[in-house]
Amino acid sequence: MCRIRISALGFVAAFCLYAQGPPLQFEVASISPSAPGSALGTIRPAPGRQRYVGTNVSLKLMMTVAYRVNYQQISGPAWISDDLFNVNARAEKPSSIEELHTMLQNMVAERFRLRIHTEMKTRPVYVLSADKSGIKMKPSRTESDPLVSQPAQWTLAARSTPMNYFSWLLGLFVDRPIIDRTGLKDAYDFTLNWNPDLSADTSADNSAPGLVEALKKDLGLRLEAQNGPLEILVIDHAERPDPN
Repeated sequence: MCRIRISALGFVAAFCLYAQGPPLQFEVASISPSAPGSALGTIRPAPGRQRYVGTNVSLKLMMTVAYRVNYQQISGPAWISDDLFNVNARAEKPSSIEELHTMLQNMVAERFRLRIHTEMKTRPVYVLSADKSGIKMKPSRTESDPLVSQPAQWTLAARSTPMNYFSWLLGLFVDRPIIDRTGLKDAYDFTLNWNPDLSADTSADNSAPGLVEALKKDLGLRLEAQNGPLEILVIDHAERPDPN
């Protein structure tokens, strides 16, 4: 029996469960339809690192988190975006963020009976690289799970965060996926604050800079729009889960 998993580099790979030992699973997992007319919500680990909780979330949103891809990297029927669900999943014991992430991946694949294949397509992307001015982030001094909070609407506060994870997360705020080509292997602590209403290379007095300028000025990173190869998750089969 095989399943789909996203590697640390963001690529999808299929591998067999019998070769990897028993898969990580939530001890208890409930998925139920949201109330009609609900607005799209969020899904995230709960404090205490033992639960994953989602309110009014689509299968497509669950997949962006479970497989760490962008919306544009998922192809499937309309209901995976339109139908919303509430999720409450609990692990047997407190776990690392990566363990909870793997449990979410397994739960989504099993409960929605997903069958997926991948295709390489040329798509508009952003490429994140180190700017020639030099990296301005500080490597984290503590070894812990990546943590990115959003204290304000267009502010991200990151702790112990590697660039591949940051690239995926930042891609959820823009109009295309972000590919990490920084070559940076450390985890970093930093805060990024930007104004989405400003053009790529424009800033205004008494205002946060646009995203491209903020990345360069505050983090020493360069963001460029390109067309490049992108791996697409194509859903061959998916079913709405039995409510429980």
